Amino acid sequence: MAYTPDPLPTYTFKNGAVATIHVIGQMTIAHIAAGVEKKTPAVPIPTFTTDMGSGPVEQPNIASPDYLREVEARRGRVNMRVMDKLIDLAVDIEIDHNALTRLKESMDRIGEPLDEISDKVAYVKHCCIVGADELGTLGKLVRGDVEVAAEAAAATFSSDVPGPAAFSLESAPIRGEILVDV
Repeated sequence: MAYTPDPLPTYTFKNGAVATIHVIGQMTIAHIAAGVEKKTPAVPIPTFTTDMGSGPVEQPNIASPDYLREVEARRGRVNMRVMDKLIDLAVDIEIDHNALTRLKESMDRIGEPLDEISDKVAYVKHCCIVGADELGTLGKLVRGDVEVAAEAAAATFSSDVPGPAAFSLESAPIRGEILVDV
């Protein structure tokens, strides 16, 4: 009997664009992350001078607030580059070229041109993802989180029970900030 793979998961962004998601294995993600890490320059460790009587000695100062801020900023740049590569690799989506062109022209006009690795990445990041929840869901789908894939699919189904709920969800009226049983 021939193996038939499950269909690839899809995700519908809040703007209505539908993407097919290819699951990326952990080893591939780690390979991409290691490559980006290697290509991103390290933050130089600042030093301070001490003299304990035998002459001045330079000591690393890894507790410097400026150094810690730079390390955090570098981590953010690395994460952003990894995310860009994963989107480019894992997401199949029909690009709305009119929306992307409008956005690119607007960003150029305000002096903040987009500098993404592909039009697909630019479209997904700047036209499709409108909130952190979508970015988190997309990341989980790319990593193959089956539970999130099921939740994303379920969210696309409309309710087959029309109208308001038959019962109230409130257990007690609110008076001021205190719940009181009636």
